[in-house]
Amino acid sequence: MFDFGNLGNGMASSAFFFDDIQQVVGLPAPSLLSLPVNFKSGIVSSDFLDFSGAVGSVILNPYMTGINTSSKVG
Repeated sequence: MFDFGNLGNGMASSAFFFDDIQQVVGLPAPSLLSLPVNFKSGIVSSDFLDFSGAVGSVILNPYMTGINTSSKVG
C-alpha cells in the first residue's frame, strides 16, 4: 500500500487517488546489437548486464584451439 505520509484508514480497502499524471518523452532506447557478436570489435564489458549473481565480461580466449580461434571471448 502506498504511504506518502497519508495513513488512510490502514485497511486493505483504503484507496489512493492520483491526478495530474503526465506522459513525457523518456530516454532513447539503446541500440540493438547485430548478431553474431564479434568481441574483437568495439564491444566492451559495460555492454553486458549482470543479473542474478552472474557477471558478464570480455576476456582473452584461454582456449584458442580447433575452430575456436578468436582472440577474445565473452
